[in-house]
Amino acid sequence: MGPGVGGGGHLLLTVATTTLTLLAKPPGPPQVAPRALGHVHWAPQGLMPQLGTGGGPNRSGRPGLLGPVPLPTHLRGWPQPLSLQLAVSLCLPCRPPAGSWGTRIIGGREVAPHSRPYMASVRFEGQHFCGGFLLHARWVVSAAHCFSDRDPLSGLVVLGAHDLRIAEPTQQVFRIEEAFRHPDYQPSTHANDICLLKLNGSAVLGHEVGLLKLPRKGARVPKAGAWCQVAGWGSVSDFQDAPPGLMEAKVRVLGLDVCNSSWSGQLRPAMLCTHSGDRRRRGFCSADSGGPLVCGSRAHGLVSFSGLWCGDPKYPDVYTQLSAFVPWIWGVVRHHHSTV
Repeated sequence: MGPGVGGGGHLLLTVATTTLTLLAKPPGPPQVAPRALGHVHWAPQGLMPQLGTGGGPNRSGRPGLLGPVPLPTHLRGWPQPLSLQLAVSLCLPCRPPAGSWGTRIIGGREVAPHSRPYMASVRFEGQHFCGGFLLHARWVVSAAHCFSDRDPLSGLVVLGAHDLRIAEPTQQVFRIEEAFRHPDYQPSTHANDICLLKLNGSAVLGHEVGLLKLPRKGARVPKAGAWCQVAGWGSVSDFQDAPPGLMEAKVRVLGLDVCNSSWSGQLRPAMLCTHSGDRRRRGFCSADSGGPLVCGSRAHGLVSFSGLWCGDPKYPDVYTQLSAFVPWIWGVVRHHHSTV
């Protein structure tokens, strides 16, 4: 499935006459691009330079890659190849370092067109970048890290889509009028990785475009072992193969204590984990960030980050636990009730 935060996540393969060096950082604490904005409410001014694709690995021809690819920050200081004569540097798209960002749906299936009418595609420069879901006719919920290195007001939100490669007559396209990141979002740990996008108009609700409910007030996190679904338009392999349409994977909830042991104690209480349940590679990956984890008929999680390889059973997928943010979400929406 689709992108998460940019600024890292490359295997740097340097080929020389006598040297073949593979540089990659081993799994470690969650890492993302440097914080771009320190404000809860975004405005177009004061942005940092673009660091990469907000939703996935940098690659030629995709948003955020301008000119030669520099050595990723997380690789600086590592041993460099001794021989660089006649070298060719190639950045291969791959899973980011452990905890970088959600990327693509792995081990899933294509859903029936428009059977998930709440799904939203966040686009920059004509490319799908992150996911999200429609909460209200003018409000979309997505991940804060999707906008760490770009102006959210320059993006578009597409609703009513199935195949993003074509202009479907069911699609409704909106500009992002305002964006609200959680005030306690921590890029280094992905804590409170959630933001709200206010659209410049109201969606026309119907069969192809619909709303997804949040957990009920005071609702508990789905029990360990519960089956849920995660959907998105991210690539369906580690080589950025585009999906034919909206993809979905069936995953099982994993207890936070068990999940946290896999992540060396790096997780926070307001996080939720899933795994395949059968040791197979299944879950989200690049460009799926911000998409919902649906358990029953409600959104209980928001795609945040995962391990080095898509669907790696050793590093369970991690989501923002939405039940912890219901008061904040409705507080933001109600504060702007006059223009809802």
